[in-house]
Amino acid sequence: MQVAGFEGGAGWLEAVRRAVLVAGIIVLLAACAPRPFPPEPQPQNRDVVVGILTNAYEKVSENSLYRLEVGDLAVAGLASLQRLEPGFSLQSDGDVVALRWHDQQVYTFSKPPSGDIDAWANSAADMLIAAEKQVAALRAHSGNRVFETHMEGIAGSLRGGAEYLEAGAWREVLMPQYDGGIILTFRWLETGLEVWRLDPDGRLATEGLRKGDVITHIDFESVEGLKGLDVYKRIMGPPGSSLSLTVLRGDPTTSTDLRVTRWKTEQPSYRLVRRGDIAVLQLPYMNSRAVYDLIHGIDTELRRDRYGQRPLEGFVLDLRGTLDAADMRDLANAFLGKGVVSVERDYKPRPKRVINASWPDHSDNLPLIVLVDGGTGQSPEEVAAALQDNGRAIVIGSSTAGEGIVRRNISLFNMGDIWMPVARAYAPSGYGIAGRGVLPHICTSLPEASLENLMPALRRGEGVTAAADRTRHIDPEDSDALKTHRALCPPVADESDLALQLALAILNEPGLYTNLLRQ
Repeated sequence: MQVAGFEGGAGWLEAVRRAVLVAGIIVLLAACAPRPFPPEPQPQNRDVVVGILTNAYEKVSENSLYRLEVGDLAVAGLASLQRLEPGFSLQSDGDVVALRWHDQQVYTFSKPPSGDIDAWANSAADMLIAAEKQVAALRAHSGNRVFETHMEGIAGSLRGGAEYLEAGAWREVLMPQYDGGIILTFRWLETGLEVWRLDPDGRLATEGLRKGDVITHIDFESVEGLKGLDVYKRIMGPPGSSLSLTVLRGDPTTSTDLRVTRWKTEQPSYRLVRRGDIAVLQLPYMNSRAVYDLIHGIDTELRRDRYGQRPLEGFVLDLRGTLDAADMRDLANAFLGKGVVSVERDYKPRPKRVINASWPDHSDNLPLIVLVDGGTGQSPEEVAAALQDNGRAIVIGSSTAGEGIVRRNISLFNMGDIWMPVARAYAPSGYGIAGRGVLPHICTSLPEASLENLMPALRRGEGVTAAADRTRHIDPEDSDALKTHRALCPPVADESDLALQLALAILNEPGLYTNLLRQ
């Protein structure tokens, strides 16, 4: 089965799958080691303990979107000992860090300089070793659990939402106990899991689940505090078995209990539908397999044209309601051939990463229109921005979700991974996507928008958003400026066929398409 979401969803699962080879190598290395890994936090293992902590602090601080103090990571990890044994308490006042077990002083150390990773790792290792030696209750927990709890504390201290995945999580994802489940996209809210998109075959809709429902309980257990892997495990089960979902819906909000049926699921792929000489491409769920399948489908369709079938005259790439944290910029690559796809930045002055198109254009440079709406988020937003800014496509719909935060799995050697924010995404023209979204060429979310109004206006050279508005950068902290910009084309979920009808009408007038692309 597949679960998708802003965090802990399909992007998270995709990153897990991409790390299979690395995980396998690490497991083999660990298997060949003369001693268990990780070891117990004891004096004879001190160098290994220091190495584990140094690696974790270094990887997290190097990759974080936000400026971090290494000392804050170490203190957060040490404070998590209280999760294992409530008798622990950590004080980090002034220049001293002190660990107590009930009324007993266990260990203290003077705070090293904030950026000294080695010093902090050494001090934290000595504190863990002292706690293991002096507190019998801690010795009841394995060394592996002590380190996992430390990593959980680090992840919990990070801004922007982060999740620690212990090394054993690989097996549960790659070799699940069951091959049944449900398919939906959700995003995390304080109240639960908001349903963003249902399965493309309509199974869940038939059983009463609606877009916009907020799932608060799965099988009568609260989802509060769950990780992405926890949600994944809860909704898996034998095909044909029942799953109970408690949802909030409506205004005023009411609670409703639903029973849905698991089915044998496969990773959804793309859909290609011919509308005359136009190919409409849909990706209900973004993942690497679906993108590569779609590219193969485009190649196949173009080959058919060469062998006597009606030739294609253009493409519509439908990204409405598609949100995912998986790195899907290869999709932009397939239509671009050349140009900048995306720029990633963190708190440092220089770009963290510049992604350039590296593939040949698989679409034969045929006319292309991209459909977006308020449900187009994360990687799909970057795809829309890249195709728009490079002059490759006309974008139609409403402003997109404005996620703009890049998240990746950061490997902590064989101590698992942290799924964390690593950068903000910027469009090729230089604006930040976070909070702002992508402004389409043609807006369909304004009250007066209709096919009858828009087509004559477009033929007159009117009805296209200003290029300056499409490329303007807005500080993500400037809420007033963001609100004003978003009002130019309000982000809404597109429940109508207006955007698609408009795209098909424009593509059927090649001269009009060319003129609009130049504006």
